[in-house]
Order: sequence, then structure tokens, then C-alpha cells
Amino acid sequence: MARVLSPIPTALRAQMQEMADQAAELVPGGAYANYMIIDPTQPDPDGILPGAPIYVGQSVNIGKRVLTHMRQALTRSVRRGTLYERIVAIVRGGQLPIFRVLQVHQTRLDCVQGETVWAQRLLREGAHLYNRWPEQSRVMPPKELARRQRRRLFDLSMVEASEAGAVLQAQCRKDGWIASIGAEHLLPRFGRQATFHAARRTLRECPECGGRLSHAILIEAAVISPVSKGAPGRNAGP
Repeated sequence: MARVLSPIPTALRAQMQEMADQAAELVPGGAYANYMIIDPTQPDPDGILPGAPIYVGQSVNIGKRVLTHMRQALTRSVRRGTLYERIVAIVRGGQLPIFRVLQVHQTRLDCVQGETVWAQRLLREGAHLYNRWPEQSRVMPPKELARRQRRRLFDLSMVEASEAGAVLQAQCRKDGWIASIGAEHLLPRFGRQATFHAARRTLRECPECGGRLSHAILIEAAVISPVSKGAPGRNAGP
């Protein structure tokens, strides 16, 4: 475990707040941002950035996220080989990590997907990232990457999914019955903070034959229309 800097010195707190404010100025209120953390004590593999990329993230409040990262690293004991141990080492060396906004999005769905796109790009360029998700910590072939991206969409809340026009598709594994249900129609039943995982656990049986349902998350432009007799349409409730 690395030692901590608690309480954080006044001058360092002021520098942290300045970093957070500068990042927040680049992101409109309510928008989502992909960001990168850079270690200025190590060279960028491509010689373009002011240091080595060590982490890619996403947040709807980038200023708060910057401060959370710094406080997490500096006021708690951190495990070896983690992002926060790296931040502690940077600070003890007399510098600060660099937080850089990479891209701004209007929905969390786009931001979640963008996080992995940026991570894969940096990994392929030789970066070592401390991200924990496999698709953000090692280079993956396109098919495996797409499969993991689809799985992560189930973590979206109903509000986030509704904003992005996401749809839950349910298909019977036995007779092919299929239905696509918009997130906005799942909201009243499951609540604003519930995720698609909750809907998937509840909507498990085919209403026609009682067979098991498989599920997928689709975006409006890719919705597959119901093809089975009695299947609810795009705007039907669960």
C-alpha cells in the first residue's frame, strides 16, 4: 500500500481545483466527456502528447471527476500497480498528472462507447492504460470488442438509455418471437435509475410459448421490427 498525503496541502488543493476548473470549461453543462490522464514524467510513445497516456475515462461532470481521482489517490491507501499509485508517484515527484478532454457527447451511451474507442486507439499506439475493463486495458480483435461493447450497454440507466434512443430487443430462443421495446416505455415500470439488467431479469419468458428470451440493446436506427404474430411494436410497452 502506498502512503497518503492527508490532509492535502493547501497549495496542492488549489492546483487540483485549477485543473478541475480548466477541464470543466471545455465541457458544456449536462454534456458527457471522454477524458485522458497523462503522466508528464514519462514520454508519449508517439512523441505527440506532453507525457504518457495512463487512463481513459468518461464523466458527465468532468470537474468533479478530476477532483475525485486526485482525492482518491492522495487521501487513501492505494494498491500497488494501480492508477492511483501512479498518481501518487507523479505528485511525490513534484508534478501533477494532466487531465485532457478528448471528446464531448450529448448522451452517456455515446460517451461509454467513445471511452473504449479512445482506449483501443491508445493501446494500439503502445500506451499502457490502468483501466480495469478488459476492452480498455488490452488490444482486442473487432468482433470481441463489439461483443463486450454490447454487454456494457446493459449498464445504462433507463433515463440514459431513453436519451440515446436505446431499445431493448427480446427474442424467444424457441420459436423466434421478437419484440423491440423503447427505454422510454420501460421507465414507468422500472424507474429512472434502473438499468437494462433489471428489465432483462424481469422479462425472461416469451408471452406466446413461455420459452426463454434472449436480449440485446439496439439504437433507434438499428431497430429490428417485430416479425412474429402478436409481437408488440416499437412504441408498445412491456
